[in-house]
Amino acid sequence: MSPTIKTEEKLELINLKDQDLIDFTRTQNSLAWKGVLSSKDYVLRELVLGKSRIANDGDNELKVFMLKDLNTDQPLCSIELLIRESLKFHYNETTQKSEIKKVLSGTVGGVFTYPEHRGKGYARVMVDKLVDIARKEYLGNDGFIFLYSEIGEYYAKNGFKSFGIDLVKIDINDNLNLDDVPDISYDIIPYHDFENLIQQYRSKFLSEIEHKISKDHKTRISINPTSHLIDWFHLRSKFITYKLFESKQESQQDFFDFQNESYDSIRENFEKSQPKIFGLKTFNSSNEVDGFIVWTIDWAEDKSENFATILKIVSFDNEPQTTINLINLALNHLHKTPIMNKPTTKLTIWESEISEQTKKFLVKQYNAKTGIDNSSRSAILMCDSSEDVKLRNGDLIWEENTKLPWF
Repeated sequence: MSPTIKTEEKLELINLKDQDLIDFTRTQNSLAWKGVLSSKDYVLRELVLGKSRIANDGDNELKVFMLKDLNTDQPLCSIELLIRESLKFHYNETTQKSEIKKVLSGTVGGVFTYPEHRGKGYARVMVDKLVDIARKEYLGNDGFIFLYSEIGEYYAKNGFKSFGIDLVKIDINDNLNLDDVPDISYDIIPYHDFENLIQQYRSKFLSEIEHKISKDHKTRISINPTSHLIDWFHLRSKFITYKLFESKQESQQDFFDFQNESYDSIRENFEKSQPKIFGLKTFNSSNEVDGFIVWTIDWAEDKSENFATILKIVSFDNEPQTTINLINLALNHLHKTPIMNKPTTKLTIWESEISEQTKKFLVKQYNAKTGIDNSSRSAILMCDSSEDVKLRNGDLIWEENTKLPWF
């Protein structure tokens, strides 16, 4: 425990059930995480995202905690844990085949110490307590916990091991060389229309994992790649765009009842709102889908421009050119299709999404900047201490360390 914490303090991490208390914690941490939204709209956004399938499907669940000093009944800081279905792959020596086991993972988010209580080590105590609770009550010994640190190696003292992924960034403007886009068959993908494609990707992903394990016999872990992950990002993007622009219109003021509407109702109503397109798919000569790309949209502080981030690029034919074609087409679409009459001025790609060959092409063709430090540094901790040792030694591998599981 930090030496600045007084010995007489009795600290307890409380799982919040009351929505007013949950809203209180989110109002507090809006100081750090609200971005372009007002504090009120940030709290509402978190309520809406909590209704999504990523937090309400099967074993998926979002939990909010507060660290309190029970002697004074003072709230000190808060934290959230997104529990979701995940996968563990291991090699069976007897059958000489890889096997899949369903496990649970917990993604840590919303870590925030209230300003008047900073500098006393409360956040570290809170994270340690959350890890302990997650292991014992929610995830079990087979699970794992991960997070995205905005403050470097801060969480290393809580036992997390960083596996940061650098970024590729491309400026989208009139100087971009878009003349060499191939004449291939493709189609745009609208909002909430990714389920079949993600199912195909999941099959490909599982097959590739099986092949890797057959070669090196190493255990692997991953989130379960489903379309719910994509939908969460797009619900987030839709909500922010609506609040920044469309909710100001008189005709839209009573369009949503975010507090009381179900997820399905909110999702359906968002069909009419911007952004409407979040991806592209390409076809081969037999008119079969040979790849797809999916992105999300975020806004600049002054609302004058927006930025696209790739969530997933999939080449079903495993051809580097398919990936390059998808990025080319995405850049064209984003450049030519403003959102709310505002340009998309930057495309960001996690380097774990592309090959070295593709990266070199993007540098040559579009003057892409590579090796950019990712401010959201991914880090992970295995619930089983022996598996955590394997993770650190490279004998257990974290797959799908991409933008897709980000929270």
